[in-house]
Amino acid sequence: RCYRLLLDRTPDDLNAVLTAAHCSSWSCNWSALAQDFARVQTCIERIAATGTVAGPFSPFPLLTLTDDPQVMRWAAEQAFRQKRRALPPGLPAPGVAPSSVPCPRPGGRLRLGLLSGDLHQHATSVLVIEAIEALAGGAFDLHVYSHGRDDGSSLRTRLRQAATVWREVADDDPARIAARMRDDRLAILLEMKGYTQGSRMMVTAWRPAPIQVAWLGYPGTTGADCIDYVVGDPVVTPIDAQNGYTECIAQMPHCYQPNDSGRPRPAPLSRADCGLPPGRFVFGSFNMPYKIVPEVFAVWCRILRQVPDAVLWLLADQPVVQERLRQAAMQAGVEPGRLIFGPLLPNEMHRARLPHVDLFLDSFPCSGHTTASDALWAGVPVLTLRGRSFASRVAASLLHALGLPGLVCDDIERYGTEAARLAADREALQALRARLAEAREVSPLFDGRRYARDFERLLLRMVERHDAGMSPAPLRAES
Repeated sequence: RCYRLLLDRTPDDLNAVLTAAHCSSWSCNWSALAQDFARVQTCIERIAATGTVAGPFSPFPLLTLTDDPQVMRWAAEQAFRQKRRALPPGLPAPGVAPSSVPCPRPGGRLRLGLLSGDLHQHATSVLVIEAIEALAGGAFDLHVYSHGRDDGSSLRTRLRQAATVWREVADDDPARIAARMRDDRLAILLEMKGYTQGSRMMVTAWRPAPIQVAWLGYPGTTGADCIDYVVGDPVVTPIDAQNGYTECIAQMPHCYQPNDSGRPRPAPLSRADCGLPPGRFVFGSFNMPYKIVPEVFAVWCRILRQVPDAVLWLLADQPVVQERLRQAAMQAGVEPGRLIFGPLLPNEMHRARLPHVDLFLDSFPCSGHTTASDALWAGVPVLTLRGRSFASRVAASLLHALGLPGLVCDDIERYGTEAARLAADREALQALRARLAEAREVSPLFDGRRYARDFERLLLRMVERHDAGMSPAPLRAES
């Protein structure tokens, strides 16, 4: 309400209009969301016409509001420009670093910098740990710049042990962090936050490394004229999607997302412990509530009407959100009691409940990321709807890497039909689970060491191009 009141006076305030829509998404307040989204569209049109943005904002809320890559790029470019204007003077000129000087090699070694605030018990670290450990001792010395908290976890300890140099920079401003990086003579800087909470992405505006790369933390373009590459793959970032990115697309051969083959598979919790009724088919979707949009929820309700013995297991622990979803289900002709709500749990307990899901229904336009790979690691098939944006294609990338492209749908009608078909044909679903169990062991998706080898080769291609005096360019996947 506060953001909407602000918009009544300043309708061109993009921060207010996006945050209002994001609040409506978080609370599943869909009647308000429809109005908020209309305001988003009007605000963007007005700003595009005048060329004036009122102040700093984050494009993050758009990830769950649209899969239009041009809107995402426009918003990211505007956001980066606004943030750049807020920095003190003395920045280098925008654009790529001079390619006339080769990457530094102190002591004959290339230095790879990692900038992140999530190097503790966090989804990002869960994904990268095996790949980071495998990168250590390879072609690069790893210089880690951590601006997050020290939670004392074993995961953080492992990351620190893998680093050649570990620097705590939480109390440093972007200019100081950049200065430390320049003193460390990096060849490549991996920016791992983008527009997610606590980001220090603006360090890149000071151009502390000759090659700067957006990796893993933000599923879309940063709009930053000083970030040279974005790491993707042939599914999340096909080369013909380059126009939606300010960075050059750099494709990994299988999947942009690293995974840990040592990720635990704890013994399953009981159905009773999970609050699940006995003998019922379980559709599950453990993406956060802000990723649930009314169009997809309507299809979920249609699926439940077609599969009368099924329940839908969702991640929502706020009573107001649960009540709104129950009301939406009832209005769609579904008994509200068929929605089962699970709480947020620690990682291992969450994985222990996942095997009770018969079929995971992915969200759209922001698909599951770690949520989807957790489900697949637990042996749960994920049905996804692929869109045009990076964020809407992540689960599709995971499934392609596992050799299960049949679970990727390109329209919402097929998504609904396929979910009902698999629930009705339990033998086909069981065969699918068996294929997933086999693929999980042999595919490149859950092999962090293989990922590290492929990633190192991709980074060295960037270095080779820079050292040859060539500007960044899209890099197709190499097998």
